[in-house]
Amino acid sequence: MCKVIVFMCKAIVFTLKRDDKLKIIIKVLSVLLSAVILSAMTGCSKKEKTPQDSVINYHIAYEPETLDPQIADDDVSDMIILNLFEGLVRLDRDEKIIGGAAESWDISADKMTYRFYLRNGLKWSSGDDMTAADFVYGLYRSVSKQTGSPAAKTLFSIKNAEKINKGELDINELGVTAPDNKTVVIELEYPDSEIMNVLTTPAAMPCSKKFFESSVGQYGRDDSKILCNGPFCINEGRWESGKTIYLSKNKYYTGENKPVPAGVRLNITSEMDDVCQSIINGETDCGAINNSDLPKAQNKSLNLTAFNDTIHGISFNTDSDVLNNSDIRKALLSAIDIKKILKELSEDCSQTDELIPDTAEIEDQSYRKMAGHIGYELSENPSDLLSRGLADSELSVCPEMTILCCDDENTQSVVSNIIECWNSFTGAYFNKKPLPEDELQSRIKNGSYQIAIVPLKINSTSPLGTLECFTSYAGNNPCSYSSDEYDNMISEIKKNLTTASTEKIHDAEKMIMEESMFYPLYTRNRYYASAENVTDVIFHPFGGDIDFSCAVKIEKD
Repeated sequence: MCKVIVFMCKAIVFTLKRDDKLKIIIKVLSVLLSAVILSAMTGCSKKEKTPQDSVINYHIAYEPETLDPQIADDDVSDMIILNLFEGLVRLDRDEKIIGGAAESWDISADKMTYRFYLRNGLKWSSGDDMTAADFVYGLYRSVSKQTGSPAAKTLFSIKNAEKINKGELDINELGVTAPDNKTVVIELEYPDSEIMNVLTTPAAMPCSKKFFESSVGQYGRDDSKILCNGPFCINEGRWESGKTIYLSKNKYYTGENKPVPAGVRLNITSEMDDVCQSIINGETDCGAINNSDLPKAQNKSLNLTAFNDTIHGISFNTDSDVLNNSDIRKALLSAIDIKKILKELSEDCSQTDELIPDTAEIEDQSYRKMAGHIGYELSENPSDLLSRGLADSELSVCPEMTILCCDDENTQSVVSNIIECWNSFTGAYFNKKPLPEDELQSRIKNGSYQIAIVPLKINSTSPLGTLECFTSYAGNNPCSYSSDEYDNMISEIKKNLTTASTEKIHDAEKMIMEESMFYPLYTRNRYYASAENVTDVIFHPFGGDIDFSCAVKIEKD
């Protein structure tokens, strides 16, 4: 339109110039037409959008029940919380600890006392001042027995935390204090090499006691009951139940790296089956994609991030009336022909029989190299084991059972081969039930399954990242396993995790393997994709958290 106006104006000037009698008014008209042209050009131009004006679109499969950091217990809630809140420290894109609300810290020589110094000008998203007491109160809530935090045990290395959680000591005895408004001191029961990582998790987020008490039991349950201190916040009216949760840029955020995008729109829908196609269509900007969609993502030049942090294995529910018998579990595993069941494994998978992966490290040294290979001791006479297990369970024959699995082609192929082995071995009927991964993980977490091929996501590069998955307090324990002996073993290892702990870790690893409740089959990359015009979204391994604060989105013409 602008070009048409300019062309018409120039045409008028040319016509007028042909008539000598109009020379007198040409100068006047030229000035006027120049003004018209300038006005037209100015009026038709559009302000170019910058990354700071853009909104990142992301879909979540379900609506969180609460965004209270101290009690939230699911991946979606954790991801949102870590964009709304900031602890004393945080993780950068390389999984390194950097300053969060604390700009610096000191650690005592015996690694028993941590002193954090807060940044100047810390504020809540309401504009109210934050103090060290807010971080103390957040940790109080996490270990308090009354709160019932699912992550309380991750903080048991803090002085008196376990006794407080059991109701044996008053909360004021916790080894967390605020000697002044800008200093937080944390005293430990024993040196904990993982404590700094724990302080980046939702359980260690700050909480305003005054605001919490004013929420009258509704803290974190809607947009009027959330007070944030992270890169983003939720303003009132921006959480539309069942539709969207809109994260706005927090103008009071004082971190070193201010959030780039104007906001993040989280669209709540359980019907998005093809995230990759949704990114290509421009409906969403990033997300976890199915491995089978990798060629399509590469063909469309999507930005890809890969993590090898997941072990796929056969998991038995030890709460099952049949599978609580270790002989039956070991018999089934011993009857498997590994080469046969994995014969159609895709190229992005790597066979493994290690519970703790090769990537695990202690003090920057490979645990696997120090501990050596540890294989599962399977029976050469699985039929005898099965007969004994069935007799102990007062069964004459092996009952019909269902194997749950992800609904991708690769996993279904593996399960089909397992079923062929087990049907032949037991004379019973095993069947397959493919599910979307979200539903599969929900069924496993609730213990509503018998056997499953579980994608077990490792929590960290430490060997404990794998072993803690099988503790009674782990949120991602796939086998419903509970053993005080095992929990105590892990607790003792955590107290002094060094290369000297290798033998103890080896013993804990063997204990899980001897129970024959989780049998690793293969590792497989997980993939996250971002649209071609979207960069710097930080995808974290070991749990799947996403940091949107640095995301850059260049709007397409």
